[in-house]
Amino acid sequence: MPPDRRLALLRERDFRRFFLGYTTSLLGSAMASIALTFAVLETGGGGTRLGWVMAARILPLVLMLLVGGVVGDRLGSRQAMLVADAVRCLTQLGLVAVLLDDEPHLWTLVGLVALSGAAEALFTPALGALVPHIVRPDALSDANSLLEMTRSATSIAGPVLAGLLTAAVDASSVLALDAASYAVSMVVLLLLPRATRSTVAAAASFFGELTEGWSEFRSRTWLWVTTLHICLFNLFVWGPLLVLGPVIAERRLGGATSWGLAMALYGVGAVAGGLVMLGRLPRRPLLVATAATLGWSLPSAALATGRSLLWVCGTTLVAGAGSAVCGTL
Repeated sequence: MPPDRRLALLRERDFRRFFLGYTTSLLGSAMASIALTFAVLETGGGGTRLGWVMAARILPLVLMLLVGGVVGDRLGSRQAMLVADAVRCLTQLGLVAVLLDDEPHLWTLVGLVALSGAAEALFTPALGALVPHIVRPDALSDANSLLEMTRSATSIAGPVLAGLLTAAVDASSVLALDAASYAVSMVVLLLLPRATRSTVAAAASFFGELTEGWSEFRSRTWLWVTTLHICLFNLFVWGPLLVLGPVIAERRLGGATSWGLAMALYGVGAVAGGLVMLGRLPRRPLLVATAATLGWSLPSAALATGRSLLWVCGTTLVAGAGSAVCGTL
């Protein structure tokens, strides 16, 4: 679609406000993940400590995502997102306070990150429900396209900025900026019209909705098989990469700046892959999408075999492109 048509959406007040607030919080989040990683490593706990902190975000996010969708239907998308952003703002400020101590308590870090993960599980489904409330039906695909472009752009800029700021100042300052970005998002959400609750959700029971959602999920073989594939990927490839990658970067690749560059190139690959897929639909999309995920294994292979930073960056570029192809299809 023509870029000027997508950009015309930014002339609409509600969407423009939301777009600016969401972009700000996305950039803060992309910076915070790198900053928190190296803040934990600087405490001297190594990969084991970092693994606990990473798991503390992922587990509540995975376990509570369905619950977050039901709660969002009942509260209303805007209200659910406000609650989620408030919790994440406070947890980031809490992390800043904890990291002021030279030896922060591991379980305090884990608890704060777990709260943030639970809030993310509330925010994510509500986001998909909010956008149709603030744009015209015929502009919905344009709005989603703009938001996807923003996610890709912040995934490039965030790690680079985080690496530079962490090396120049400290990780706590980056986390404070992330807290401020959630505050900006909250102000913007307060300015949007109040979204009504789902009438279906109001009529159904909480557990009835969960049961119905699970039945729909398991009735589609392609869906649960590809979901299992992604679960195994997160367990055996992505999770270890997010823990061991920064540890190796700290030891022999140049620290936070180098790892930020590698993650930024993952974002560049994702943008390139998304552009390649524009207007294309292969005859067997699920097969192509699954084949594209082979690229995800390359960064782990480069790190495991002791390759240089240049090799690692090249593999994250390919992995990002594969991610975009898979996600698009």
